[in-house]
Amino acid sequence: MGLLISNYSTRNIFVWNNRYNSITLNYTAGGSDVNLLAGMLIGRIGSTGKAVQSVSTATDGSQVPIGILVQNYLIPAGTTVGIEIGIAGDVDLNALIFAGSPADTINTQITQDSGNVQMGTVGDILNGKGILPISSTEMTYEDNQ
Repeated sequence: MGLLISNYSTRNIFVWNNRYNSITLNYTAGGSDVNLLAGMLIGRIGSTGKAVQSVSTATDGSQVPIGILVQNYLIPAGTTVGIEIGIAGDVDLNALIFAGSPADTINTQITQDSGNVQMGTVGDILNGKGILPISSTEMTYEDNQ
């Protein structure tokens, strides 16, 4: 008699009291598709309104996270798609995906105006938006919705 073993994770990015928003992502860079992963911090370019992965070294406004990607997306080059981001609630800190080289962290300082005005850490900005990164997970209703 065989034994069936399954590996699965009960970890959720969005843990409790979450709010979501739909935004438009217009991916025109390069000639190849882009794979966005659930947990990526998303920012918005100020001059165009385009949503992109948030990187602390950007100087176009996208260095300020506006939310966290809810699910994986494969975005074909040159397309405009609607995506879902989490904009409030408790999130699993260990499930967040940071950009940059070296990668940003929850303690990375965010600045504006080409580094002249310090806005606080990534964690400070997320907290100010109502997103609370926590370092534990809960066994709650699937996807906590």
